[in-house]
Amino acid sequence: MLTRLTGRAAAALVVVSALAVGSCDTTPLLAPTGSTIALVVPTVSVATNQNIVIIAHVVESSGTPPQSGTRVNFTTSLGTIQSSADTDSDGQAKATFSTGGSNGTATITAASGKASTTATVSISPPVVLINANPSGLSTGNPNTIDYAFQAVVIPDTNVVGYSWNFGDNSGTVAGSDKKNTNHIYTVTSTSRTVTLTITTQNGQQAIGSIALIPSP
Repeated sequence: MLTRLTGRAAAALVVVSALAVGSCDTTPLLAPTGSTIALVVPTVSVATNQNIVIIAHVVESSGTPPQSGTRVNFTTSLGTIQSSADTDSDGQAKATFSTGGSNGTATITAASGKASTTATVSISPPVVLINANPSGLSTGNPNTIDYAFQAVVIPDTNVVGYSWNFGDNSGTVAGSDKKNTNHIYTVTSTSRTVTLTITTQNGQQAIGSIALIPSP
């Protein structure tokens, strides 16, 4: 009877030991005391419904990267961000930040151990501006004027489509490579409204326009 109890006790001890080892294995490695974190944000202004990659760079007090696999936790006050990421051999941990559909300023925090830092990102819908430049007046009859158009999207975002309407019943010019385009107008006193619709990688659309009065 005594031997049997001892065997059970030994088996229980093995199970407890295994659980203890497993528990230790799942404890994340954190930055040691004295470490610092710097956040690298690719842009300070991002359009709504976009994704960008945030990089946390961890450095120990000695100036060297921490051990690979050091856990960095991320939070944000607006939008969503990957909750954690582990550092690579250079001490960098990368997390994907999604702006969502709300406008405002997101405060992003990265923390590991006693080290933490923050960075801010402004979130707003894309605004489309159009630059128009009369690039040449023909000597033909009737006179025509060649306009060069350039799209400016603020904040800069992943635009996958541009669709131009020149307001003169000539149809549209569209394509992923049509950020810049040209159009020839017959010179009249009639104003024309040029409209540009952009489409972002996430399917979001924004419209900008400019009024023109072609003249000799």
